[in-house]
Amino acid sequence: MNLLSHAVTSTGRRSNNEDNLCEAAPLGLFAVADGLGGYEGGEVASAVAMETLREFIERARRDPEGTWPCREDKKRTLGENLVRAAAVAAHEAIQARRKGSLRQMGSTLAAVHISGNVAVVAHVGDSRVYRLRDGALSPLTRDHSLWAELVASGRDVPARADFPFTKYAALLPVKTTAKSIGSELRACLLDLKIVRGESEICPRCA
Repeated sequence: MNLLSHAVTSTGRRSNNEDNLCEAAPLGLFAVADGLGGYEGGEVASAVAMETLREFIERARRDPEGTWPCREDKKRTLGENLVRAAAVAAHEAIQARRKGSLRQMGSTLAAVHISGNVAVVAHVGDSRVYRLRDGALSPLTRDHSLWAELVASGRDVPARADFPFTKYAALLPVKTTAKSIGSELRACLLDLKIVRGESEICPRCA
């Protein structure tokens, strides 16, 4: 299967771009990371995440018997375990650098690893993965955010742009919603079949 890819990033309204990306078609790896706003070193965390993710997938391809940072989950496929291990490696690499002014840094992660006609999607935080099929764009991930959790629970909440975080913060435990690599890792995994010639899978930062 031929993989065609394009990547772009923009600071938008920010003065500092904390987004980083990985576009590695030969590895079947495409990912974005967004450093956590409000903390020092977000751009460092996202850069470490992308570098480590790519290095781990490259190393696993060269040496399939190499050491992984976590045990294999027998309930998951080999592809899911590979991406999960890469995310754990990125998490640990950020943790190792959380010192001094960088002690609270972290990053979101949205990654797609394609092997054959199967794509494994992993995400942590509110960076997203979408699929474009037959002209329709649909999300493959759900944000790890207070707003998304409240929507999923059926509560009547304002649109995301108008969401008053402080008013609703007490309704859900923060640990279940504020996820990032570097601070707390609970990567969500999904694998799906790619339909040749009609699917595009697009990781993006929120």
